[in-house]
Amino acid sequence: MARTVIVDTGFWFGLLNKNDPYHDQARRLDEFLVSHEPEYEVAVPWPCLYETLNTRFVKNKGWLEAFEKKITGPNFVRIVDDKYREQAWNNLLLQVFKPRELSLTDLVIREILQDASVRVYALITFNERDFADLGASRGFEIWSS
Repeated sequence: MARTVIVDTGFWFGLLNKNDPYHDQARRLDEFLVSHEPEYEVAVPWPCLYETLNTRFVKNKGWLEAFEKKITGPNFVRIVDDKYREQAWNNLLLQVFKPRELSLTDLVIREILQDASVRVYALITFNERDFADLGASRGFEIWSS
């Protein structure tokens, strides 16, 4: 059975935009995944797709073509977020009273990562501090380089 690696939005920007500060790290992670393709299933939460495929991104045909090539590969799956959205929304509203500020996308990803029925081997993100607590409690790795 393949190990599931969930991929955050920053990975896509880093991988496809040569000017992104995380470009080299994203490239190394991508090369690792490609070289171990049958071993890993790459899971992309729907909110990351919305966040990635913004107007600037889709206007860049090179990025869009490269993204399509990746995301339609045999080891890529999309995680439907229906059952996580309401709780993430409620958590977003509660942030008014807390010092921690996370995007709705990150809150949905956190809900997915907290779901014991979702197999997670690793999370690729360049915002480690937003997910480190869940990695420690659920026992998944966080890959950022």
